[in-house]
Amino acid sequence: MREIEVKIKVEDFEEIEKTLNGFKWDLVSDWIFEDNLVFDYDNLSLKKSGKLLRLRGEGERFILTFKSKVRKKDGLFKEREETEVIVDDFKRMRLILENMGMKVFFRYQKYRKTYSLSFNHICLDKTPIGNFIEIEGSKEFIETYAKRLGFSPSDFINKSYYDLFSESEFSGTNEFMIF
Repeated sequence: MREIEVKIKVEDFEEIEKTLNGFKWDLVSDWIFEDNLVFDYDNLSLKKSGKLLRLRGEGERFILTFKSKVRKKDGLFKEREETEVIVDDFKRMRLILENMGMKVFFRYQKYRKTYSLSFNHICLDKTPIGNFIEIEGSKEFIETYAKRLGFSPSDFINKSYYDLFSESEFSGTNEFMIF
């Protein structure tokens, strides 16, 4: 599956949630705690090649995600292939990855609320480095709904949470545990 997304940093979500509720979008999940473990080998070969392997726990649901190298980062959007699979045991999946010689090289936690319209998503993320909206869908969808929420392309951030955390006051640590 091809993923196209942007993030937008915001102060709070009150007006954004009112607007989203007015759109009559489906609320996929109310505020849910996420624990994200990003795995790599000792030589960081995945990171160096621009790839990502993440194990995410969100409530009682666990997802293993592989993201390919960013295909296009044109200043506005981040675009790459993404493959996900639901796993039924977070601890065992972590153990499998570690037994394959991988280790957690980056960990971050956040609270996320997700809205959906067809295959498009708008996520509200509370992180220790601030609040973000993540809009995922076609480029046209992202631009249209960002505008409806009061944002312009100049507000778009096409960086990963790893990059954002690395640029923050948390730079120098690989564990961003907030809750």
